[in-house]
Amino acid sequence: HTIHSAHPPHPPCPCRAVAAGSLAIGRQLSLHCTMDDFVPQYLARIGLDRKAHGDLPRTLDTLAAVQLAHLRSIPFENIDVVLRRPIDMSVAAVFDKLVRSKRGGYCFEQNTLLMEALRHLGFKVAPVLARVRWNRPKDMDTPYTHLVLLVTPPTAAAAEAAGVDADGAAPKSYLVDVGFGGLQSLSPLLVDTEEPQLATEGGTYRLTATDGGAYLTAQWQLRGEWQDMYKFANPRGRADVREVAALVCDQQVANFWSFAWPEARWTGCLFAARIVGTDRVHVLNSEKCVRHADGTTTRTPFECSSEVLACLRGEFGLVLPPDAELDLALVDAQVRKGAPSTFHVASYAS
Repeated sequence: HTIHSAHPPHPPCPCRAVAAGSLAIGRQLSLHCTMDDFVPQYLARIGLDRKAHGDLPRTLDTLAAVQLAHLRSIPFENIDVVLRRPIDMSVAAVFDKLVRSKRGGYCFEQNTLLMEALRHLGFKVAPVLARVRWNRPKDMDTPYTHLVLLVTPPTAAAAEAAGVDADGAAPKSYLVDVGFGGLQSLSPLLVDTEEPQLATEGGTYRLTATDGGAYLTAQWQLRGEWQDMYKFANPRGRADVREVAALVCDQQVANFWSFAWPEARWTGCLFAARIVGTDRVHVLNSEKCVRHADGTTTRTPFECSSEVLACLRGEFGLVLPPDAELDLALVDAQVRKGAPSTFHVASYAS
């Protein structure tokens, strides 16, 4: 699913576009998206093709390598949402958009793609819906609008069958997320600990039990303070983390709300993010912000949407078709809004 003229330029409601075309397209694509295509093309997209790296064992090191390579290779972006394009989160549509068409996407696309890849690499994966808490008051209720993954990397098939790892302990599960707009940990976070965890390429995170133990809240430490990112059903103490997995229909509802509801976060701003080396690069409407590993930031304002699209094509490596230019007026409307003050906490954006 890419930006192309087969869709109406500005449909009055993305709901109708989904019913009319997007989901049907996903079903058609599934006929041509075989795993013989999927795994090698996905690994090549993230720079881990098997010709160069050999077979990837089902280990924590492999999981960490895949997550980091994905974050560095496939940008987060909500261009289709801004342009009122429906988001089809079927595996076939996501594969076509993010891998074949060299686009990016938001959480439901990013983590759906990663989930499918990890499953075919031999990992156990549970998709879990989360309530976003980033820049939200403590007493404010939020819906399930984010998708994360709980992943269990068995060290051997025999150990997996026995329900233990190679050391005789129960298999360990990790939070893996490639879809939180560049703010997430760049490496897997162990689920069964409250201790702070230092992520690959910097950043300290923790998973802390909240709401009487019903949820785990993922937090990022910024300038000595813990910032809530999102919370999800607490899997600790369960025999299998897949007990808290979200049904596909619930994922689809959350995705639909996120791209179609006027008050949803991504319908009101143009946003893109990519990990470049140790830098976290963000585009938010009329500004590019680079957060360096030492905590300092560099800001560059955009004067018009042409500059935004040039940045997305160049620095972010997104392949946008020429007829995306037909929608410049809609992008310009987002650029003129400027960066909403509630998106980044001051300690992050300063």
